[in-house]
Amino acid sequence: MNQNLKFATNIEEQITKLVERGMVIEDIEKAKENLLDIGYFRLGFYWFPFEKSYPRKQKKRPYI
Repeated sequence: MNQNLKFATNIEEQITKLVERGMVIEDIEKAKENLLDIGYFRLGFYWFPFEKSYPRKQKKRPYI
């Protein structure tokens, strides 16, 4: 039997984790709706451009 079982977190716990990690949530009810529709992990792909550590690509200027 697997001793490292992980249990799903409910919506309130997910919001708590997001706030603890620095996300500003102004409308809790809208956040709950989005998490129910999209899901915690799938929504994560939309957050990458907003992360401070996200690598910014510098625009290369064409040589003339």
